[in-house]
Amino acid sequence: MRSAAAWLTLLVAGLLGCNPTDASPEKLVGATFKAIQAKDYEAYRKYMLTRADLEMAASGQQGVFKQKQGYVGGVLKPEELKQQRGDFDAATAGTLGLDFTRAQYVGLASNQPAPVDLILGPQVDGRVVTMKVRVEGKEQDVPSPAFLVIPWHNNRYRLLGMVQPGPR
Repeated sequence: MRSAAAWLTLLVAGLLGCNPTDASPEKLVGATFKAIQAKDYEAYRKYMLTRADLEMAASGQQGVFKQKQGYVGGVLKPEELKQQRGDFDAATAGTLGLDFTRAQYVGLASNQPAPVDLILGPQVDGRVVTMKVRVEGKEQDVPSPAFLVIPWHNNRYRLLGMVQPGPR
C-alpha cells in the first residue's frame, strides 16, 4: 500500500504532465478526428461551438432561457447545430473526401488565418486547418474536410465547424 505522500506525488506529476486535447489547434483536430473515426457524436460535440455561442458570449447573454429568447439563440444556434450534425454524419459516411476508418491522424497540413465576423461582437481570430493523415502506410495532406478553429477560454480551442478550404 502506498503512502499519502506517494499518491500526492503521483497526482501532481500526472497533473503537470496533462496534455489537454484542446490545448492547440493540432490537438483539437486530432481529438475530433478520433471522435469522427469512432462515430461518436457526443465526443465530437464537446469540442464544437457555434457562431451563435460567440454572439451570445459577446453580448453578455447569460442563462439558457435568456439565450433562447432571441434570434441568435432561438433560431441561429439550432440551425448551426443541425449543420454541424450534418457535417459530422457526412464525415463518418466518408463523403467529405476522407474515409476516417482507414486513416490515422498525423497532424496539421495547413493552418491559414480565417477571421470570423460577428454581428454583435468583435471579430474572432479563426484559422482554417487541414490534416495530414496516414493511409495504408503513406502520409498525405487532406484538403477536405477542413476545420474552422478558434481560440476559446483558458487557452483552449474549439471548432466552429467543417469548411471547404481554398482562397477566401
